[in-house]
Amino acid sequence: MNFLIQSTTHDYKIKHWIAVQLDKLYPGSKFGVIISSHGDKKKFLDTQNELNYEFVYDISGIEKGFLKEEFSLEELREFEESIPEKSLWRFIAMDRAWGRAFCKGASKYFDPRTVPGGGANQENALKIACGYIRYFKKILSDLDANVVLFYPGTHSMKTPILEQSCRNMNILHLALIGIRVGNYFSISTNKHETFPHIEETYKKIVENEIDVDLTPGAECYDEMLSSAKDKGCSHNQRMVRKILSKFSKQKKTPSSYLYLLAKSLARSVLAWFKACRDQKARGIDIGRNGLKYFLFRSYDNLILAYQSKKLLDRSFYDEFDPNDKYLYYALNSQPEYATQVMDNMWINQLSIVEALAKSIPFDWKIYVKEHPATIGWRVRPFSFYRDIRQYPNVKLIPIDMDNMQVVKNSQMVVAISSTAAWEAVLFYNKPVITFSRAVYNVTGLARQC
Repeated sequence: MNFLIQSTTHDYKIKHWIAVQLDKLYPGSKFGVIISSHGDKKKFLDTQNELNYEFVYDISGIEKGFLKEEFSLEELREFEESIPEKSLWRFIAMDRAWGRAFCKGASKYFDPRTVPGGGANQENALKIACGYIRYFKKILSDLDANVVLFYPGTHSMKTPILEQSCRNMNILHLALIGIRVGNYFSISTNKHETFPHIEETYKKIVENEIDVDLTPGAECYDEMLSSAKDKGCSHNQRMVRKILSKFSKQKKTPSSYLYLLAKSLARSVLAWFKACRDQKARGIDIGRNGLKYFLFRSYDNLILAYQSKKLLDRSFYDEFDPNDKYLYYALNSQPEYATQVMDNMWINQLSIVEALAKSIPFDWKIYVKEHPATIGWRVRPFSFYRDIRQYPNVKLIPIDMDNMQVVKNSQMVVAISSTAAWEAVLFYNKPVITFSRAVYNVTGLARQC
């Protein structure tokens, strides 16, 4: 068996552990790994002695080469015809840089302004797409891959192109998905994290077409429920709480904007130095991280620091009244997997808020809450919040409010695909509408729009 594994910043050690176990199950297999995250993950792979990776593909900075190549309309047309949606732009829109125009309300931090030749224009976007199509086709053939373990997110067009390339070459492709409960993962065959075989079986069980012992499932459910209540779910939840705690402490300690400027600038210099050092160690051309790049990033980091400080100021928000009749819409951060990948026809969340505002009963309100993970580096432009506030029946509530309290007192919850919607189904039996095909839709407790 020949395995190709796509690794990322946070999961590279998990993916390596999986590769080691696969090597035990299938002795004599060949392994290839794709790395593209920050830091020197190649050093980790080179120094470990548990497994020999015959192919290590470091694709950091690879797009610079794609921009120098000519793209083929015939290659793009042939690939596009194989996509279920029949449009390559669905993949480009998933990309936080090249499809940034589709991602309304995303931080300007992801704007590729330092790219020569007009930035994220149509020609450059198609060059990048064509480059990935050719590249993945080549490495899958070189490795003669039988199984690809890919990552469903990454905010890049490379993941859907890799997945579709596997389909076109009839290669088994699997995504390892964290389900936000400690130590549990699920496996899907697609980037949308859906499980048609589970849904089909579930419906047969509900309709008594098949007879199964439900005891193991009930025990697993109780264990997961206990984990969610007692331990606060997974890495994602703990990270959010840590972020809010850190910024709340900073909020209580008054600091001048001059101090904020100095601190932000110091961080920019340090981050720039580390990025250049890491890329140089990996043999990557650091020319793209020149002075122009540094100035752009310094400016962006200053804006992000200022906006993060403002987002923790209660005076920035409307009052929350738990006795109101309200629909709760929890914003997804952007760029983010739920909007970029799961259902990227709904990337523009302002259009969702507007549609909801025109649909609720006259005596209801819509409470919109920002995602805590936006603080730090995904902060939206303030114009995004001004647009939300223009609707007279829509209120923006504090980012650090207890999500459970907001869900519990709501009349219903609407989300693209959110933890808030899952909590509404799991804990409070609230009616839920999702704009994406969420795993809990199969229970019949939520409806997809």
